[in-house]
Amino acid sequence: MKGIWLKNTALLLAASMVFHPFGAVKAGATEKQTTLIQTTEIQAANTQTTRTQATDAWTTDTQTEDSQAAGTQAADSQTTDNLTSDSQTTDTQTADSQTSDSQTEDSLTRVNSGQIITDQATSNQETADVSATLLEEAKSLESLEEGKDYVPEQGFFYAKSLQEAESVASEYGGRLISFRNEVGVLDLGQNVRESLTQAADKEGISTPVYPDLYMELCDIPNDPYYTEDNPNFTGTVKQWQHHTIGTISANELSNGEGVTVAVLDTGVNTSQYDLSGNRIVAKSILGDDGEDTQGHGTHVTGIIAANWNNGEGGFGLAPKVNIESIKITDASSILTSNIIRGIKQAIADEVNVISMSLGGTSFSQATQLAVNEAANKGITIVAAAGNGVRKDNSNVGTDTPNYPAACNNVISVAAYDSAGSLATFSNYGSTVDIAAPGTNIWSTYITPSNSSGIKPSNSAKYEGSENHYYSQLSGTSQATPIVAGTIALMYAANPIFLEKQDMETTAAISDLLIDNTDGKTYANAYGSVAGGVDALKAVTAAKAYSDSHNYSLVDPNGFYGSYQTGYIGWNKSLKLKIGDKTGNVKDKAVKKAAKTATFESDNPTVISVSKKGKVKCLKNAHVNQSAIITATIGDEKLYYQLTVREATKKFSYCIFPEAFGGKYTFKSSYLMTVSKNTAMDLRDPYSLTSNRAFLLTYTSRDSAPTVAADSSYRYRISVSKKQLKMLNITSTQKNGDPAEVVFSQTGIYKFKYKTTDGSNKSFTLKVKVE
Repeated sequence: MKGIWLKNTALLLAASMVFHPFGAVKAGATEKQTTLIQTTEIQAANTQTTRTQATDAWTTDTQTEDSQAAGTQAADSQTTDNLTSDSQTTDTQTADSQTSDSQTEDSLTRVNSGQIITDQATSNQETADVSATLLEEAKSLESLEEGKDYVPEQGFFYAKSLQEAESVASEYGGRLISFRNEVGVLDLGQNVRESLTQAADKEGISTPVYPDLYMELCDIPNDPYYTEDNPNFTGTVKQWQHHTIGTISANELSNGEGVTVAVLDTGVNTSQYDLSGNRIVAKSILGDDGEDTQGHGTHVTGIIAANWNNGEGGFGLAPKVNIESIKITDASSILTSNIIRGIKQAIADEVNVISMSLGGTSFSQATQLAVNEAANKGITIVAAAGNGVRKDNSNVGTDTPNYPAACNNVISVAAYDSAGSLATFSNYGSTVDIAAPGTNIWSTYITPSNSSGIKPSNSAKYEGSENHYYSQLSGTSQATPIVAGTIALMYAANPIFLEKQDMETTAAISDLLIDNTDGKTYANAYGSVAGGVDALKAVTAAKAYSDSHNYSLVDPNGFYGSYQTGYIGWNKSLKLKIGDKTGNVKDKAVKKAAKTATFESDNPTVISVSKKGKVKCLKNAHVNQSAIITATIGDEKLYYQLTVREATKKFSYCIFPEAFGGKYTFKSSYLMTVSKNTAMDLRDPYSLTSNRAFLLTYTSRDSAPTVAADSSYRYRISVSKKQLKMLNITSTQKNGDPAEVVFSQTGIYKFKYKTTDGSNKSFTLKVKVE
C-alpha cells in the first residue's frame, strides 16, 4: 500500500497531452479548490519523436499466422500422439485380445442357441453407406482451399481399438499417425480429396475417413481493429493491447457479465455504434444528460466495454460488463467536489469498479475519505499514475505522486508502449502499482475536432452515424481502463467477489492483480515500473481464489476481518485481538491460536506494534502517513491498514456564531424529533445533526470546526438494552451495533457514539419519537 504525500498543485486529466503553459503547475504552488484537467491527447507522431518505431513480435497477417500456428500444432500433435500411441500399444493390444475373446464367446452363444445369422446383406449396405459418405466428404472440399481450410494429406476416423485403427490405415494404404480417445489420424500420402474419392470405389472399405479441417476459436472477434494494422506504426495492430495482455484467453474464463464499472470522466457518446445497448448508462453530477462533448470519456469507456464481435471497430476488455458513465466535467477542469460526488454516486449505485483517468499532484483528505468509503463497500478503484510535466515543460514522466492514484486503496496505473518500454510521458515511482498498454490505443470517440478521429467507411448504415467515430490516443488515461477492464473480469470470474461487499474483497482483488503480473519491468531513460497487467493470469488467479481464512483481526470496537482499514489518532494507541472468522475472540481454540500470533508493522517509525498486538502512533509521525499491521498465525496472514489523523479532542455538536453571540459553541449531545415509524441510518451523525456534528481536533471558539463526523469514519454505536427492544433494527454493522432502525414506539432514545481512532471521545444523539 502507499503512503500519502502532501503536494499543492493542480489535478490534471491523465490522458497524454500537448501541454500548454498554464498547464504546468510547479510543486509548492498555492493549493486550489478547482483542478485543471488538460485534455488534448498526445498524437501518435508526437509520442514517437524520441524513440524508434518498434516492430512487435507477432505478425499482422492473421490468416498466415493462423495457418502457420495450426500447422505447427498439427506437427506437434503428430509427434506427441506417436509417442502416446507407442506407449499405449501393449495395454491396448491386451484390451483388444480381451475384446476378441468376448466377441468369440458371443458368436458361440448365438450359434449354440440355434440362431442363424446372415451378415452379407448388411455388409453390402454398410459398404455402400461408407462409399456415399466418402464421396460426400470429398465433394465438400471442392470449395475449400488446401492448406488453409484443411490439412492437405491428412484424415481422421473413429475406431474402438488400436488394432482396428491399424486395420483401417491398411485399407486406405496410409500411415497411422496417432490413435487416442477412439480417434485415429491418418497420413494418406496424397491429397485427401483424391484419396477419399479413390477409396469410395474400393471394396472392403469398412470405415469412413474424414478430412481434417482447420478451425478457429469461436470467440475470436471479427472486430477489425483487433487485427488491422496501425497506420502510423509498422508491425503493430490498432488494438495491440489485447495481444499483449492476453485478453482473448482471459475472456474465455470471464467476460465481465454481472459486473458494473463506473467511469468518472467527461461522459459517454451513447449513439456510438460500439457502445450501443442497455449495458451503457449515462449519468451526470453536472445536471445534464451525461452525453460526452469532449471525447475523453467515450474513448476510455470503449477501452473497457466496446461491443465485441460485431464486425465494427474494436472491442473492450470486458465486453459484457455494465458501464455507469458518471460525467464529472465537460471541459478541461474538474472540481475536487465533483470527483467526490462521482465516487459517492458510484457507491450509492453499488458498482464494483471505479475507473478514473484523471489526477494531479495535489492531495485531498476528503478524496481519501471517499476512496476509503468505497473500498469498505468492496469497490476497487483504479486511477491514472499521471503524465508528468518537468520544469522545462517537456512531456516526460516524473516520480511525483499523482492523486487520487497515490491515495491508499487505489490502484495506480502507469503506461508502456508497444515496444515494451515505459512510455516517456508516464509517471513512475513508489506510489505506482502496475503498468499497462497506453500508447496509440484505438477506441470509440465522438465527432473529432482534430485529425485523430476517423469514421468507418460503412458507418452510414448506422443510425446516428454522425457520431460513429474512433480515435487513437495515448496516455495513462488509456492504460487505466485496461486495468479496470481486467479487474471487471476478475470480479465476474468468481462469485465470492460479488457476494462479499467489504474491504476484504477490495484487498483480495488488488493483491491478486499485483501478484499475477507479467513479471516484466518497463523502463525508459527516466524511471521504471515493475509488473505489467496480465489479464489471463489475473483472471485465472481470481477464478481459483477461495476465502478460506480461519481467523480475523478484531479492533477495540468489535470490527473484524482478514483485511481492514481504519484511523489512529496522533500519539494514540489501540489494541488488536485475534478472533475467529466471525470475530469471536472468546473461543478457547482461538485464544490458544492467538498466543502463537506474531505482529509486525511495515512502517514502524510511524506506527509500531507490540508482540501482543498493541498499536501505537509515534510522536514523530505525520498526519496522513500510514502503516499496515500484519498478524501471522501459522501460514495465515491478517492485515489492518491504519492511517494517522489528528487525534479527536472532542466529539461535539456545533452551534454557529450567528446563533450564539459571535462565538462557536460545542455541545456533547443533540436532540432531534421524528415521527413514529421513521426509518433512520445511524451511521452518519453529521447528516443526522443537519451537518453540525464534528470530530474536533481543537476547541477554539474562534475557529470553525473542519472534520465532519460523517459515514467515512467508524463509530461504536450503543443504546440501552431497554431501548434496543423498542427498536425495529433492519440492519447492523459488522460488529453488531445497530446501523439502520425504524422507531416503532414513541419515546426518547439515546444513541452514544464513540470514536474508533484511540481517542475514545463520545457524543450522544437523542431522538424524540412522537
